[in-house]
Amino acid sequence: MSRPDSIEISHFALRPRRALNVKHSGNERKGFLIRWKGGFGCVHPWPELGDAPATEQLRLLAEGKTSPLINRALDCARMDGAARHENLNLFTGLTVPASHATAPQGLTSDEIDPWCSQVRLQGFTTVKLKLRAGGRVARSTLQQWMEADEVLRFRLDFNETGTLPFFEDWLDQMPQTWQQRLDFIEDPVCWSEELWTWWGQTLPVPAAVDRQGQAADLWGPVGSATWRIVKPALESGPPAGRWPSQRVVFTSYMDHALGQSVAAWEAAQSHGVTAGLMTHHLYEEDAFFNRLAQSGPNWNISNVLPGTGLGFDDLLNGLAWVRLAD
Repeated sequence: MSRPDSIEISHFALRPRRALNVKHSGNERKGFLIRWKGGFGCVHPWPELGDAPATEQLRLLAEGKTSPLINRALDCARMDGAARHENLNLFTGLTVPASHATAPQGLTSDEIDPWCSQVRLQGFTTVKLKLRAGGRVARSTLQQWMEADEVLRFRLDFNETGTLPFFEDWLDQMPQTWQQRLDFIEDPVCWSEELWTWWGQTLPVPAAVDRQGQAADLWGPVGSATWRIVKPALESGPPAGRWPSQRVVFTSYMDHALGQSVAAWEAAQSHGVTAGLMTHHLYEEDAFFNRLAQSGPNWNISNVLPGTGLGFDDLLNGLAWVRLAD
């Protein structure tokens, strides 16, 4: 990739809400926005998940090199800029699907019940819950959530921390009523076609493939994974006419509101499966997040952010922008 001409950047730092332990780190989440070809994009790395940190992403961009986050930010800026040039809002005529609630990590036993009650009152029907494989801990943690609310459904994410023997035993001991309330188990083990095919043919709860799906295929089958997680910050959705057999769940990258807007726009072009866009509540409020819904499963009350392209016109133009240095 040659270095993009006339690209500008604006740094940002997102601060986790007090008492919420985002990704096991209370530190600021650092990234940067880009302005290019009249449009905007977002680079918000998660080094814990293998991304190069923001400083390295900037170096790559300045040297004309690339990364999945950079590629998608440039794609976004190109698309967003074209819409702004035509004075069009990209959400006009689209409906963003409802989202699941993302459970904050680190909630104590006493906090789980009121948190579940709160999200139910707000209208959520499904909760995304991160767990680690470990018989007693995983079972006792899930039990607390299952007993906190008898209606909420759950999507479990193990981030490839388990083994097939663990899940065979764990699911065999799990009450059927719990199994029926699980949409899927995301990334239960490290992906391989053989393991995931066995899972789909053997175990009672569907599997969902997240990040490994990007390396495994180009929108072809991913083993026997029933669900496919798509993060538009890292990859675009399937090409028109090539929707896979899996049910596709679009999620944000727990990133800046602009990145969340990109994910919402891609989700709005999907088949309406409950998405995972409502992650801004994990961070302290800022002017961008305040444009999004503050409660409930709907991404935005009016479904369309004011402005052109992906929205936020006044806020984006009011930022301090600097020319990308060599």
